[in-house]
Amino acid sequence: GLEALPMAQRRTFRVEKAQAGWSLERCLTAELNEQPAQAAARVRTGAVYVGGRRCQEPDRPLREGEVVSVVLEAAGKAPGPSF
Repeated sequence: GLEALPMAQRRTFRVEKAQAGWSLERCLTAELNEQPAQAAARVRTGAVYVGGRRCQEPDRPLREGEVVSVVLEAAGKAPGPSF
């Protein structure tokens, strides 16, 4: 589980009015400044939560005020060897 990854970083943001109706993929692409394919892959692998619940649908439309959490891989983010 997540507790086994103490170095894992989490990014949490609230959907703003301007983003309401955007797909989860589009919102992540903007928030994380990455390619749509990367964002969609994050969602499909179960690393994204909407309102505290895992969401694996990249095309899910978001509503204003929803809280999105993304678990970012620890590999490459922290100093030291990655196993």
